[in-house]
Amino acid sequence: MRKIRFWVRNYFGFSKTETNGFVILLPLLTAITFFPAAMDLFWPHQPITKHDQLVLDSLYALIPSGSEKPSPVKDTLFAFDPNTASKRDLVALGLSQQVVNNILNYRRKGGTFKVKADFKKIYGLQTNTYKRLKPVLQLPDKISRTKANQNKQQNPVKRPAKQIVKFDINLADTIQLQAIKGIGSVLSSRILNFRDRLGGFVSLEQLSEVYGLQEEALARLVAECYVSNAFQPNRIQINSLTIKELSSHPYISWNLAKALYNYRRQHGNFTSRQNLEQVELVSDSLATKLTPYISWR
Repeated sequence: MRKIRFWVRNYFGFSKTETNGFVILLPLLTAITFFPAAMDLFWPHQPITKHDQLVLDSLYALIPSGSEKPSPVKDTLFAFDPNTASKRDLVALGLSQQVVNNILNYRRKGGTFKVKADFKKIYGLQTNTYKRLKPVLQLPDKISRTKANQNKQQNPVKRPAKQIVKFDINLADTIQLQAIKGIGSVLSSRILNFRDRLGGFVSLEQLSEVYGLQEEALARLVAECYVSNAFQPNRIQINSLTIKELSSHPYISWNLAKALYNYRRQHGNFTSRQNLEQVELVSDSLATKLTPYISWR
């Protein structure tokens, strides 16, 4: 052993401590290297017998069913009519709680699904979900003119006109807006976004300022909504907001925000509409539009 230490120390240039560690580590590494081969030599691998396989199968059968993966949603499909389906049925079909509530709200407000494409318009319904449910929808793909004329002939009695229940435009959600012909998901979201940035509608005339809202859809919307007399819009603090904060209001451009800010620095706080009209960029009509949204404090 002394000769081995001497040889290792001279050959590798190790210190005395390193040489002792090397002499101890080398046999250990050798044993680890040849251990698997020794295991196969002295204790060869035994194949699983038919009896062992039967035991394993019986143990696997005892695993609780709760550990199994849930069956896919498509296995729970069943025919349904969205005009009459219960909330429980809609949930069982794999629809989210939000979509189920949107369907029930739409029906509650007098809406009906006449063809399959009508169901697709429900806010929040994903395209892949609609494709999955389309085969079991108990609705026609379309209504032919011939069938529509036959229905009119078979039912000549005129039905009473649907009573319009007006809603508060400042409390409306996208479902109520999309129930109006000509207003889809994009326009409904744009109307609510404009309302939030504005601080609320103080007049129905302001709806005409929503980008992309066509005259026919605007006329229908104005006919079915109202602004409460008790409504108070959110007001902007004109005497404390920065230029950037002022310009976030739809009626205040960046240049006007700078003019208001500079006027405030030179002349002090705004206290009335008269002060506002002294700013060069503020016309009489703009002052009228802005005044309900300004706090003079």
